[in-house]
Amino acid sequence: MLKELFLQSSVETKLTLIDQLRGDFEKAELIPWAYEQICDAFEAAGDLDRALATGERLLDRDPQEIEIALKMLKVAEKKQEADLAPKWAEIAARVSDSVLASPQAGKRRIELARSARIYTDYLAYCEILHIADPTAKVERVQEFLRRRKDSVYRFAAEDLYLETWRQSGDTRKTLEAAKKILEQNDSNVAALTVVAESYMKSESDPRKLVAYATRILDLLERQPKPEGLTGAEWFKKKTLLAARAHWIIGTAAIQQDRFGDADRSIRVALPYLKGDNRMASAALFYLGWANYRLGKLSDAIRFNRECALVNGPYRDHAEKNLRAIQAETSNRN
Repeated sequence: MLKELFLQSSVETKLTLIDQLRGDFEKAELIPWAYEQICDAFEAAGDLDRALATGERLLDRDPQEIEIALKMLKVAEKKQEADLAPKWAEIAARVSDSVLASPQAGKRRIELARSARIYTDYLAYCEILHIADPTAKVERVQEFLRRRKDSVYRFAAEDLYLETWRQSGDTRKTLEAAKKILEQNDSNVAALTVVAESYMKSESDPRKLVAYATRILDLLERQPKPEGLTGAEWFKKKTLLAARAHWIIGTAAIQQDRFGDADRSIRVALPYLKGDNRMASAALFYLGWANYRLGKLSDAIRFNRECALVNGPYRDHAEKNLRAIQAETSNRN
């Protein structure tokens, strides 16, 4: 009867009915449905402001009406005003948290609250992505990570935080950011890689380097695709991180004179290092040295020749080694 009476009424009468018969509507669990009808009427009339105002009034009376909070967010998105959708995304997130923290919340509301939390976290993450100023971006990511510790977008936000520092060119701050991430989430592969590569420069403990890289490879094998990345983006990221892990293992093997292990690992990494002249130069030089020590002189010559063509730090060393190996090969013949 309530539904029939409501559907036959004008929008102004609908507003009166929902006020006068609120107890009946609540008992029949029709408040969200009624608000949906009111919103549709206001939207048809092009009056989205009144739709939002009505929802706000209903939400004040029941701060856990997650259905209304979500509907208001959708209405706010339709208005396409710069600050409006973020405002209602924040309200919807707050309502979601209230529902999820309530032992009296029903199953349906809890499911809606979980979905709303994922959606509002997605909106917050996307908003951060489009911030051009690096300082502002870092501050917003830090706020996101502080307030949304259990978000499914946590990994994506952590990686964005790390990447923003990396793009700044400040290696010290990038390392600090990686260590800060690992204090809260020791499974972040990108942060582990930054710390491992920093440690690699000291060349003080190859076994520790191998332990870092092995953990990275193990995590990459087990981790599902994080939210915020497409399947193709995750595959590319996994491949690059795995290549960097193999590079770390190969470098450690060179330090330990384990030339067979070095050759295998650096060969895996090499295709993904060729965009960086510094790393490609080192990888080709190490492969040349490893293959020379393994007695594979033709491969040693090939890798040193390739290294000599790269404008990197090992270019001169590779040219000298190339001449020496070629001379050695000629003497043998």
